[in-house]
Amino acid sequence: MRYVSMTKRIQMHFAFLLSVLLTPFLALGQTAQTDSARLALHIRSYLNTPAETPLGITAKVKATISHDGTVRTAAINQSSGNSQYDRAVLAAIWRANPWPYRSSQELDQTVEIEFRN
Repeated sequence: MRYVSMTKRIQMHFAFLLSVLLTPFLALGQTAQTDSARLALHIRSYLNTPAETPLGITAKVKATISHDGTVRTAAINQSSGNSQYDRAVLAAIWRANPWPYRSSQELDQTVEIEFRN
């Protein structure tokens, strides 16, 4: 079990370092994609991937968030084909609530985020 927790720590640190290093180089016209990538990095730090989850699977999630980052709704938009992984992704979304997302608009925003194991 210690190996899994060490692997998770390495993944979290790597994701953080990537976000810090790559942020200055992102194109200005890709703000929606950038927001989605940043949210995915944030949520991934809360993701407890089941040990038996095969590599290379992808789950797509559609979520509605308020202007202050509070998650209103979340659902699997495209299943990974592995119900345990899909449930883990949804659980991470709710654990990561509120998200580090702020909008000047008062309306809720819908985002799609892809998670690949």
